[in-house]
Amino acid sequence: MYEKKIEYDNKNETIKITISVKRRKKATQEKFRFYSDPFDLIDDKSIKRGEYKLISSPSLTISNINDKIKYTQTGTWVYKKNETRKTRTRKARAKKTTTNKTEVQVPKASSASSRKEEDKLLGIEKLERVSVET
Repeated sequence: MYEKKIEYDNKNETIKITISVKRRKKATQEKFRFYSDPFDLIDDKSIKRGEYKLISSPSLTISNINDKIKYTQTGTWVYKKNETRKTRTRKARAKKTTTNKTEVQVPKASSASSRKEEDKLLGIEKLERVSVET
């Protein structure tokens, strides 16, 4: 139904895939639309999909239908190899040692009545543990 042409440029730096179909001349001929990924048509297994980026593709769908608004008979996809950048290794930051400059003051032993007053002001209620005998 379609013809494929695959061109490799500059040691597989760019790949051009051209798909073309013949125009449908009679109404009895089967309609054909090319929807699949053209990168899958590459027979070379050493070329991996993740290494290439799509640069350009046809704006219309490839088909043998005579409609010039929605379909075209030829289309070219251009893939370019991704640039391999050296990733920098991040240097570990030196941990800052901080000393606690403020000293926590421990309250002195106070009477039970002043503790109850503080608890009332703070809204703290003491719960008593109740044991249930069975």
